[in-house]
Amino acid sequence: MDKKSLSLVLLSLIFVSSLMFVSAASLDDAPKSQIIIDVTSFLNLGSAWKEIIIGIIILAIIVFALFDILSLTSLFSAPANLVISIGLGLIFLITGMVNGFTLFMTQLLAGLGAFAIWFEIGISLLIFIGLSMGSGPIQRWAARMHGNRLKVKAMESANTVNAGATFLKRVSKDNT
Repeated sequence: MDKKSLSLVLLSLIFVSSLMFVSAASLDDAPKSQIIIDVTSFLNLGSAWKEIIIGIIILAIIVFALFDILSLTSLFSAPANLVISIGLGLIFLITGMVNGFTLFMTQLLAGLGAFAIWFEIGISLLIFIGLSMGSGPIQRWAARMHGNRLKVKAMESANTVNAGATFLKRVSKDNT
């Protein structure tokens, strides 16, 4: 079985099994069997159905990423890479690294987003102050950009006028 077929089968299996969890998640007070409670506590998936679903999805992402990395870098066959990636994914899940990784990435991305917003506000303020105070390089740059924009509009207008003049010459030749 080639890599694409194997990935498609595993992804389909995860999708179909996730449907069961999604339907159970709609029932907030849905009873869980003792086996599900034991498995979720062993795998550190949480107690709510939503946490379980998110944990399974993150586990699938980790397994597929590890499978791709191992397929590119190792000398093992595809089934061996799959077993290794599933094993490492389960180790990440059992040790709580999935929850920690999710929390870390959420905080990191939120921080980067906030930094990007502040950076954009700062650059906008600097450009506004530079343009309003008449800073030399910024003012020249803005004038050059404005001139380029006007030059492009003039060239488009000249092309339109030229096309019109050519049309009128052709029409006048045809009428004479």
